[in-house]
Amino acid sequence: MVVGGGIGGLAAAAGLHGAGWDVTVLERAPALAEAGAGVGVWPNAVRALQVIGPGLVADLRERWVLRGAAGVRSADGRWLVRMDPWWIEQRCGLPVLVLPRAELHTRLAGLVPVGAVRLGCTARTARRAGSRAVVSGHGPAGDFAIETDLVVAADGVHSAMRPLVDPRASARYAGHTAWRALVARSLAPPVADSGDTWGRGRRFGYAPMGNGDVYWFASALAAADGGMSAGELSMLGERFAGWHEPIPALLAATPPAALLRNDVWHLRPPPQRLAAGRIALLGDAGHAMTPDLGQGACQALEDAAELAALAAQATPAEIPAALGRYDALRRARTSMLVRRSRTIARLAHLQGPLRCTLRDRLAATAGPLIRTRAAGELLGWHPSR
Repeated sequence: MVVGGGIGGLAAAAGLHGAGWDVTVLERAPALAEAGAGVGVWPNAVRALQVIGPGLVADLRERWVLRGAAGVRSADGRWLVRMDPWWIEQRCGLPVLVLPRAELHTRLAGLVPVGAVRLGCTARTARRAGSRAVVSGHGPAGDFAIETDLVVAADGVHSAMRPLVDPRASARYAGHTAWRALVARSLAPPVADSGDTWGRGRRFGYAPMGNGDVYWFASALAAADGGMSAGELSMLGERFAGWHEPIPALLAATPPAALLRNDVWHLRPPPQRLAAGRIALLGDAGHAMTPDLGQGACQALEDAAELAALAAQATPAEIPAALGRYDALRRARTSMLVRRSRTIARLAHLQGPLRCTLRDRLAATAGPLIRTRAAGELLGWHPSR
């Protein structure tokens, strides 16, 4: 039983189905759709996709491989750290993919059996029932209680299932807000490179996609309010005025209807465990992190791959032991990435001119070390055997 039909939930369902399990996905929305603009799938997550759907990566590589120069820049366009996609592919053996979130979501949904997704179903709790678990909630036909051997909680940062595994973990506002959009090829200015640009208290990133559309994201220190004003795009244009191209041109080309705004939440403190009994936390339910490393969806895919591999080797009676192994494999890595994402968020959103100058100089000096460590520790992940 997978609770949540987002990228992580569908990846888990696809992986478990491929491992021989009968799967059911409970999705509270009335339709199966993914809200969001673009998503970066780094080599570590590409390896996870190879486990989840062996034929999926070959299809995605045909259209969505990131090309051109890439890295971190200052607001005036100076490169601070170069980490070009061709270099990453050479070091890691797999490419960086950038594609619409809806595209990845649809591809994963295609790996899940027809009829396995139950829409309009909100899972509220789970309890032990003898040697199994029972998931309870409410759906179109009324209240339900469904027995299962395994519960995968993929219901996001505000997970209803997480307290059953670790009630101490808490979702908190991270102190900044993010904006995202996809600009259609017919509207977008020419974009030959990609990357992340750091300024004072704000950042902006962009990447061209294989179909000619351009994905961009921005973030800035802000109070959490959850709403988007009518003048949101104009405000962003003012905040990023004078930054290097194509940033002002991308903002000017963005239709208001394409803009998304989300306050950034993370888990602090994070869970002390990612599984208990027959319940496993996956993705943001277990390790919601700020998006500053671009690893949120990637870590959900890693979770799904590891969970599928472990479940493939376990009988229903062995699931609690398998989930203990899952916790041991995933908690140290995801906790490390939560901390590093938070650190990058602090650096990227520094405000004082002296602090920002020192940050930029240190980043430029440490560039080779950053590249080496990223290629090894971050992108060099492989599924356990």
